[in-house]
Amino acid sequence: MATDAPEERFGGTVVGSFNLVDGYGKWIWNEGAPADIPLFEGARVVVLDPPPYQRSWNNIRRFPMMSASLTVAGALPPAEAADWLDRIAPPA
Repeated sequence: MATDAPEERFGGTVVGSFNLVDGYGKWIWNEGAPADIPLFEGARVVVLDPPPYQRSWNNIRRFPMMSASLTVAGALPPAEAADWLDRIAPPA
């Protein structure tokens, strides 16, 4: 939907599936910018936590002339993922 769906596919609402927090366990606000995320051990860490309550948004593309994209460069090996999870803070 965010990349190139035609306008007729929009409408209704979407429900949040997770809450964004940084490596210190603090909320990352949807209205913010990537630079607002503090460095955690030299990296901007985003943790997907369960949502604390149900929230929804209108299903629209806010910036129709800006295409969205996401590239997953790779997956962490299980031991490295466990190490990160041991170091980051639980949600505050």
